[in-house]
Amino acid sequence: MKKKTIIIAIIVVVLIAIIALVVSGGKKDAAISYRSTADKISTLVSEYSAVTDPSSQEARELLDKINKLLATQKKQGSGDENSIVVPVYVDEVERGMIAKSLTYVGDVRAQTMVRLYSKVPDRINKFFIENGDYVNVGDPIAQIENSRLKDAVNQANAGLNTALAQLLNVQEEFKRATALYEAKAMSQSQYDQIKTQKEVTEEAVKQARAASTSINSSLADALIKAPIAGIVADRVLEEGDMAAGQIPIANIYQMDSVKIVVQMAEAEVGKVRIGMNATLTVAAYPGTEFRGKMVKISPVINPQTRTVEAEIAVANANRQLKPGMFAEVKILLQEKLNTLLISKSDVDTKTSQISTGDGLRDSKVITNYSVYVIQDSLARFRPIKVGIESDQVYEVLSGLMEGDRVVSVGRTILSDSTQVSIKN
Repeated sequence: MKKKTIIIAIIVVVLIAIIALVVSGGKKDAAISYRSTADKISTLVSEYSAVTDPSSQEARELLDKINKLLATQKKQGSGDENSIVVPVYVDEVERGMIAKSLTYVGDVRAQTMVRLYSKVPDRINKFFIENGDYVNVGDPIAQIENSRLKDAVNQANAGLNTALAQLLNVQEEFKRATALYEAKAMSQSQYDQIKTQKEVTEEAVKQARAASTSINSSLADALIKAPIAGIVADRVLEEGDMAAGQIPIANIYQMDSVKIVVQMAEAEVGKVRIGMNATLTVAAYPGTEFRGKMVKISPVINPQTRTVEAEIAVANANRQLKPGMFAEVKILLQEKLNTLLISKSDVDTKTSQISTGDGLRDSKVITNYSVYVIQDSLARFRPIKVGIESDQVYEVLSGLMEGDRVVSVGRTILSDSTQVSIKN
């Protein structure tokens, strides 16, 4: 961009110098004026070339000053206009793809994140992972102190075995009692007593089994395992620390896909819908574009910020995108293929206000678009109609054809049918 600007400046300066040379002796003052203008433009172009962002306010002000100088000099030298051939640069109208989009900055978050807590409040004997490790479902994460649990398991199992042995004896005794009772060889009260003993023993077995199951489950909980596959992160505890129920042992992030969370302005919510395509870039991988889809739009508006939260799902098989990154997201509202395109920098715009009724407020602002098209070495003024626009280009609806050459640089001093010389 800087090189092109410098070349343009040289052409303009040379043009003014040529005009100054052909001015007759009777127009000495005009010649001096041309040279003075050339010096001023050269200085302004040098300042413009040093600006890093061509779209900045400083750059626009410098270009405005250059345009004003050229316009002033054009008026002063209008008497020689017919003898001037204006050097210009041109672009061709081409077909291509254009996309209209909304741009946001969002946070990269894991599609799924699980916090791991210890159900057993005791010290951490061993960690099997470090931050950044990848784990599969069931992989061990940490071992909590379990010696007391093992003792309790042994006692519970012993109690269950004792209860089961007692139940076997009572069941045999109840079987004999039933036979005697049916043979009228045992009284009702004796039979009821043995039956009650059997029921009590069965309940004791049930309670012993429940106690054994519970304590064995606690022993199993002392070995914390990964419930999902993913990347381990946020582990802040160390071996020997107390594992309390309210402090996470670590977090596991599922990274095969991520979501980008953005805050949309209230006025833009109606423009988007679930399923729309999106692209995003991150500072860590300049030049790399990731693709995703809109998967969620919050049904409520944040009353403080007047924004709506939305999520874009993005495949992340290589795990390049990491939670916490900032991403620039473009939600594609409209996309057209094989359509006529023209660079925005090649188009002149002019706004006007037209009345639509009798009232003061019954008016609207319209924008007219125009270009200079090269025909037989002449720059011909031509209005055009544009459609959707992106950051760099307009869609051309009418007024131009594929292959038309439009003036990109040098339009400031042109009028309809000005003779031109193409420099590119």
